[in-house]
Amino acid sequence: KFDKVQESILNYASVRFAAGKRAYELLLLKTLANGASLQDWKTIMDSIEPLSPAQEKCVTNQFTGDFFANSPVLIDKKTNELSKEFKLALADENFKYAISELVEFGINRYKSNYHNCEQNSSLCPNMKYTYSEVCQLLNYEKDLTSVMMGYWHDEKTKSFSVFVNYEKEPDMSESTKYHDRFGSMTNPDDSNHFVAISKSRQTTQSSQIKKIASFMESGTTIRLCVRKNKNDKTSKEFYYLGEVVLTGNMQDGFIPGTEVPIVEIEYKFVKPIDHRIYEYITEKSL
Repeated sequence: KFDKVQESILNYASVRFAAGKRAYELLLLKTLANGASLQDWKTIMDSIEPLSPAQEKCVTNQFTGDFFANSPVLIDKKTNELSKEFKLALADENFKYAISELVEFGINRYKSNYHNCEQNSSLCPNMKYTYSEVCQLLNYEKDLTSVMMGYWHDEKTKSFSVFVNYEKEPDMSESTKYHDRFGSMTNPDDSNHFVAISKSRQTTQSSQIKKIASFMESGTTIRLCVRKNKNDKTSKEFYYLGEVVLTGNMQDGFIPGTEVPIVEIEYKFVKPIDHRIYEYITEKSL
């Protein structure tokens, strides 16, 4: 039986790392559990896959308690050594074994499901991710789930993530029933394009929309994540469909049945979308 601190650490590692959606965190957890240091992990990573400063900070913050609110502190950021709590927990061989098993499970999942990701991110097209996981895998400095509804621009990583709930719930208010859809503005059957709707009360002259338009020239990478419906009420996972680019087509409009202004923003997929995911998302649920 583990004490409360050990249970807290195991639960945290299970929820945040064991799914194996990236190996960096698992390798750091393994390194620390084996008695090595943060610097040892950096040396290991340099020999395998050198990390960018943003990647390194993102991973480290998940161990110092700076990424997720109320998370256990595994590394003391003042010394870059194991925290007293984690060091004490690891003195228990049963706990250490549990951590080892968790890491092995996560690494196997990574190798089986998530090793074939995009070159410039840790996201794999056609796989599902939560808001928090997008924050992790795009190397944000902290979890921004609470403010990421609809879309989010992270200036430090030059990334713009678009989140779409494809099927709208029948009991939604009319003012939030956005008509996001596959297709271009001129060809609704073109699966290589996607029209996403801005947040409400925006026009093509709004500063927010002008900022989005500027991404065509600023080197910002745009990624599209789509959730078929809200049936997964606890996990809230989105299919990552890949990188998209702005076509330059933006059109003022209104949410159907209302006078609430919105902007339709047309994107084109950098790579063709997998037809199986396309058919799954666009097929109406019973």
